[in-house]
Amino acid sequence: MAKTVDLINRDAVRRELNAQYAVARSTKNPDAVEQVLREVSEFVDSLPALNRWIPCSERLPEQGQKVIVQFRYSNNTGTAISTAQRTYSGSWIVDAMRYADKERITIQAWMLQPDAYEPPDIESDTEKESD
Repeated sequence: MAKTVDLINRDAVRRELNAQYAVARSTKNPDAVEQVLREVSEFVDSLPALNRWIPCSERLPEQGQKVIVQFRYSNNTGTAISTAQRTYSGSWIVDAMRYADKERITIQAWMLQPDAYEPPDIESDTEKESD
């Protein structure tokens, strides 16, 4: 199974929900509180995660969207990872294969690209220290 990075701290949310549930059990309708707790827990589990490989058999990215793909060579010499874009005609533009025969690969899975790295503003940090 692929490693995922949660967009939220699911364990912290569950701990907080359980603490609230312990307090709420003393209310007049503990069954309703338990139902809400279950629904919120299911909602937390359904939240998206980063770095999740999505099999192409499950769904494809939107047309024109640049993503990271994993592909397998048709001669079974292995797999590789590259950025790619699904065109409006349904084919793929795979950056690693610009000058190679693209018919020799099968795209297996894809994931969204992470946001670009933004280095800290060193000048702002220096100004804060001098204040």
